[in-house]
Amino acid sequence: ITKEQIQKTLKKDPTFVGPEQAYIEGHFKAINLAMTLTNSTDFPVKELSLLTNEYSCNNALFWLRDLHVSMFYPVAHWGLVTGTGTQYIQTNQCGTYRYTPTMLAFSPAPEPHVIPKILHSWLRNIAEFDSEIKDKVDNPYGLTPAQSQKIFRLTKECSYFFSALQPFSEGNNRIGKLVENIFRLRWRLPWRTIHSGDMETYFRELSNYQNDQQG
Repeated sequence: ITKEQIQKTLKKDPTFVGPEQAYIEGHFKAINLAMTLTNSTDFPVKELSLLTNEYSCNNALFWLRDLHVSMFYPVAHWGLVTGTGTQYIQTNQCGTYRYTPTMLAFSPAPEPHVIPKILHSWLRNIAEFDSEIKDKVDNPYGLTPAQSQKIFRLTKECSYFFSALQPFSEGNNRIGKLVENIFRLRWRLPWRTIHSGDMETYFRELSNYQNDQQG
């Protein structure tokens, strides 16, 4: 994807139509949706009392599936293929948790049947913390040092969490980074972009996180 293609997409250039345009458009749609979630009363969950089990968690995580659909359905509709000749992502995989085993860099990802249970635990933990601090983040003296440290830790771990869990068949790293930034903006931190020069550090930290989770 080139800067010129991004500019054509933003300008809605009628001559630029196809899978690359759909790829860019989907990512912008997902970012726009993410921005609406930062102050939404339904994010990360409308009420903590609704998180009683994995089924209720699945209902509460509608926003996660919507993010995935927004980002990947346009390109899936076009049938973009990868360098190996396989389709990048199928339309029926958009917003749907994976149902087949997959590998991380050096080890298997969690089995598909445990994905809802792990998501439930993650959502409950982060929603409880959000409920604890949401009325304090606009006051620089409202947060304790421990709460401030936890904000930085939880937001950063969002990206690693989705990369390690691999809940979807495609796009988990990008969805994780997007969820991280939704929480960053919600908790009054600036947007975080991982630049190419930071990738070595990012992957090292991701590997450490995956090892800790499996340990």
